[in-house]
Amino acid sequence: MRSQSPAQIYNSHLRAHGQDGSHRIYATFNFEEHISPDRKPFGQLLVLNDETLAPETTLKRTLHKKESIIIIPLVGALEYDLEGDEKQAMIPGEAWIVPSAENSISVRNPYDDELVNFLYLAFSAPLSATIPVVEIKLEEGNILHPFAGNFGGLFCYMGIYDSRKEDIYKVRRSGHGLFVFVINGAFEVSGRLLEERDGLALWNVEETDFEALSDNAILLVIEVPL
Repeated sequence: MRSQSPAQIYNSHLRAHGQDGSHRIYATFNFEEHISPDRKPFGQLLVLNDETLAPETTLKRTLHKKESIIIIPLVGALEYDLEGDEKQAMIPGEAWIVPSAENSISVRNPYDDELVNFLYLAFSAPLSATIPVVEIKLEEGNILHPFAGNFGGLFCYMGIYDSRKEDIYKVRRSGHGLFVFVINGAFEVSGRLLEERDGLALWNVEETDFEALSDNAILLVIEVPL
């Protein structure tokens, strides 16, 4: 029988939910007024939100000092800017990395009649970013692609997998934890079934194995110091 490591599953239907006429948010961890003892941050990973913006809507947020963020478009393009900067565009397959800074950001849905969906991640550590927008190279499938991290041992990966393809992630530094989030499809991760937008926190592990259970299944893997 498989010996399972300590873990916590974050089922998608148990995420905090907030919505108004222009913005919808599903929060995996505690965020703003969405607080629960079951959704505490996982190490340096503070926030993992699944957010949707209505057409021609702008979302503004003030960053906390020493907090860094990543925004990953999933459906549709986004316009983004730091306070006072010129607006830029990013598309699915890219990620906007904002290193630790006390600043205001905005993201905008530029479409007339289409929703946009994106992930919003926040960390309690600075990220190493030589350019603000990086490409997540998913052209090569069935492998995890690194796209963000820092010198303290925070690493972010994403991969797209064919059905029944397997892979193993080996923890790079002792004492770190893993947070796995299913963006699309379904996976079996370390013997646990995860469906779309489910998350899984793992600790006291040296590696984790996973298998895609559907075609075009997309997985986000974050190694964080605990």
